[in-house]
Amino acid sequence: MKEEIIKNELMRVEAAAVEIVKAQKLDLSTFSKIISKYPDSISYLKRNLDKIENPGLWFEDAKSVLICLFRYNSELEHDKINEIERDPQGFLERKKIKIPEFIKGKKFSIARYARPDDYHRVLREKVEKALKKAKEKIHALKWKIFVDSSPVAEKIWAAMSGLAFTGKNTLAINEKTGSYFNIAGAMLNIETDSAGSEAKSLCGDCLKCVQACPTGALTPYVLNPERCISYWTTHNRKSSAPPPEILPYCEKNFGCDICQEVCPYNQK
Repeated sequence: MKEEIIKNELMRVEAAAVEIVKAQKLDLSTFSKIISKYPDSISYLKRNLDKIENPGLWFEDAKSVLICLFRYNSELEHDKINEIERDPQGFLERKKIKIPEFIKGKKFSIARYARPDDYHRVLREKVEKALKKAKEKIHALKWKIFVDSSPVAEKIWAAMSGLAFTGKNTLAINEKTGSYFNIAGAMLNIETDSAGSEAKSLCGDCLKCVQACPTGALTPYVLNPERCISYWTTHNRKSSAPPPEILPYCEKNFGCDICQEVCPYNQK
């Protein structure tokens, strides 16, 4: 009953899918091995591994984990699309988003996820609103919200809840809605009977994302950030430009959708 109340409130704030799974210690062996090779500019992924592994160290009352998928590929207003295409640099500057020097003054495309308002703020507000509404019926309800910047392995929890599997492009993919979504949620102090069972990959023999990546950043289930267009244009904090062989691709994009655009689960 409590779970249904919470899920219904999240659906009211436009969550595409919602699940609640038991808070438990995670196996981070694969995660740790992958991120150990990541560059220092995204070293935040390597911090607080103890809290990522054990939710109770981040939120001491954690008994369950709320996972929500919020789609970001909804149609933008026609005038905003025209604004982005006409002046992508001005569009990002008005949003106070830092632009790499090597794409300034150039005509570039903006990835879908970078077009809406800051999802960290927007989704935090949505989850907070829903949980406050649920608390009117569940008076003892307590929570701690996460939206991508907390010591929480969102993709692992999305898989544990059955909402998404990890694709060969390393992104979370929902069988019905594809991968154009952000993950948000909260650690909760309520009990649940759902122990969770990690969703297995449904990629099969498909290699479309790996083959489509123009910079060779992907091998199945592993991303090399230092060859990734999205890393160089949205995450890299160095003043240096990408390697010469991938610079032409990075100059044409802010973020990158290629490995999602070719994914069969996004064709609907």
